[in-house]
Amino acid sequence: MPDGGVIEIKVPKESVSDDTVMLLDWRVPSGARIQKGATIAALETSKAAFDLEAPADGFLFYVRCPGDQIPVGEIIAAIAPDENFSFEAYRRPAPAPLIRQNSADEIRFSKGALELLAQHNLRKEVFLPARVVTREDVRLYLQRTQRSEPTADPGGRVIILGGGGHARMCIDIIRRMKKFEIAGIIDQSLVRDSQVLGIPVVGGNDDLERLYREGIRLIVNGVGAVTRHPLRETLYLRLKEIGFEIPNIIHPRASVEESAVLGEGNQVMAHATVGSSVTVHNNCIINSGAIVSHDCILHDNVHIAPGAILAGGVEVGKNSLIGMGCTIYLNVHIGEHVVIQNGCDIHQDVPSHTVIKHS
Repeated sequence: MPDGGVIEIKVPKESVSDDTVMLLDWRVPSGARIQKGATIAALETSKAAFDLEAPADGFLFYVRCPGDQIPVGEIIAAIAPDENFSFEAYRRPAPAPLIRQNSADEIRFSKGALELLAQHNLRKEVFLPARVVTREDVRLYLQRTQRSEPTADPGGRVIILGGGGHARMCIDIIRRMKKFEIAGIIDQSLVRDSQVLGIPVVGGNDDLERLYREGIRLIVNGVGAVTRHPLRETLYLRLKEIGFEIPNIIHPRASVEESAVLGEGNQVMAHATVGSSVTVHNNCIINSGAIVSHDCILHDNVHIAPGAILAGGVEVGKNSLIGMGCTIYLNVHIGEHVVIQNGCDIHQDVPSHTVIKHS
């Protein structure tokens, strides 16, 4: 019997070919009271998604984050009889969040996956922290990142989501790129037919699907959301759900090395530097004057604020914010949902769900 009536919830083995399962989403918040049989999480193997149900009544507490690749049999949550339960006090400590593996050499690739890697000149590192990668995984990655230049809208028309300060920076970058025609601004807080830097406001969020049906296929996420950083992820997923393509926008005075790999929806501002063999997943901001040195990995929805410096080999988990003027030292690993406030010097790994304040 587990300590104090606590029931551990472990990753089930749904497929004989999968040693890990991806956690897609938690259906209820940590600490919530749940009933036996309630759906508590959505998981995915290489072949299919499935729901995880609560094995008993009680209070649900979890220790893993959506997007984690979790080994079969590992504890991801617990059901406790007491709402004051904590994993820190539990006699079996919660597993450390799995942010990455030691190297890409430890990932197992199927033959079909290796063929696609070679065909599209993809680096193995973009699949960290996965342990097993199939041909389907690679295909989905290519579909998600849309590595080719957007071609769905022959006119290259793009709309901007948001009309605030960050959106104005995006407008200036797009104008300097000279690749897209800005068709309008979407911002429900602004009056329709008003203007932002000469660009008309054409509607609010409720107009997104209408604009897509009318043929607009490209959109740029112009919502900065520094104080509510996860909001950018919510907006990004909504835009993808509608079907929009979200191009990378890179200021002409930014420096991005040819060996860097960028997904989609990333924004590289003026005088930012992206070094050799850097991997940037999706929906990231590398703000003005920031430096992301060689071999760094930025997972989805990371914001590197102005003037921050990442030394070589730094990895930043999804939904994390590195504040202005921060220095992250060589090979440091930053977890998911981390906030590092302005001016911090980080010499050691930072676990997920941590806020680091300047001393």
